[in-house]
Amino acid sequence: MKKKLSLVALLFFSFYFSQAQTEQNQDDTLKPLKGDITTELTLNLLKEGFTFNNPGVSLGPYIGLVKARYFKSDNTALRFGFNLVHDSENNEPLLTDLTSSQTSIWLLSATTGIEKHFSGTKKLSPYIGAEIGFTSTFVKSEYTGPDREISVKNGYIDDNQNPNGRPGYSQIGLNAIVGADYYFVKRFYVGMELGYGIQYKISKKIEIKENGITTYADKVNGFRQFALGAYANPGLRVGFVF
Repeated sequence: MKKKLSLVALLFFSFYFSQAQTEQNQDDTLKPLKGDITTELTLNLLKEGFTFNNPGVSLGPYIGLVKARYFKSDNTALRFGFNLVHDSENNEPLLTDLTSSQTSIWLLSATTGIEKHFSGTKKLSPYIGAEIGFTSTFVKSEYTGPDREISVKNGYIDDNQNPNGRPGYSQIGLNAIVGADYYFVKRFYVGMELGYGIQYKISKKIEIKENGITTYADKVNGFRQFALGAYANPGLRVGFVF
């Protein structure tokens, strides 16, 4: 009977210390675990993004997004991003018989994807993944004068009252990504990311109205664009784990 009790006690303490060691190892882990949520912002190191071997084409992640990740397991995470930006400006009108010019621009971006994280080191978490993103801009310009009111939907006009400048657009893209997060302390990290992506962009139809009468409604030449190439995120990602 004593031998049986001793055996039970030995098994109990072995299980207890095994569980305690496992919990201690988890407490010592700097990286996120299953069920954790991370959120991050990108600190832009350059004013504009840049690309490799793909001049003039804007690919890659949507800079300025507020991003979050949900870890389905210790090494698999779902990623999400969102951004809503508004900019309004007043300029001198190009047409001499107009006295004011105002432009309002809205930009909406959203992304979703998945990441596969690898062992790396205690502090370094390399990963690969894929994401799909969508962006749409909404542009409205208004020009006023003593006898004229001109409104432009999804664009601008030049001094000949023709569409000018980049119109509003919608775009969709798919990126294969590779990156790494470095955890300086528990639940705080910085990271970098690069990848290869494809993107399709289409400009929106520009509508020009003068004193309430439509004078132009069409898409400008070159309103479709397809891009394929490598990219690098010029920003430093800074994030926290909840």
